Amino acid sequence: MFDFNDVFDAGEWNGSCSLTPALVVWIWSSHVDQAPWSAMPLDDRAGYLRAVVDELLDLSGGFESTARRQRLAEVARRHGAFRRGQACQEIVVSEDFYSLRAAVREALAMTGAPPYAVRQAMRCLLPDWRMTRRAALLGFAGV
Repeated sequence: MFDFNDVFDAGEWNGSCSLTPALVVWIWSSHVDQAPWSAMPLDDRAGYLRAVVDELLDLSGGFESTARRQRLAEVARRHGAFRRGQACQEIVVSEDFYSLRAAVREALAMTGAPPYAVRQAMRCLLPDWRMTRRAALLGFAGV
């Protein structure tokens, strides 16, 4: 068994890992091409999700770094508050994160990660997904 950091090692699959926040957000945007996102101005569609993905994939301080998780929670709160400012329904915030999780899974597979590495990465990220979604919902609620 290996940890999340191993998923990004070049030795886990052929070539270097090309998983980038830009790829994840691009895939996410293809998952949300229907209402309510399609009614949003293009510049507002992603909200703070790009910043969420940046922090989610930033392992420079360590995967379980307290600072990483605090930054992740903060940008998730901002995303929730942004969606509130757009007068979205609360469900949109949850759907953002469900679609984002699917986008990360798809991006890992697209970059050549073997299925077991994709599953392991998604398992390792589960606590972050839960914390980030809760933080976004708190931001949406104005807490």
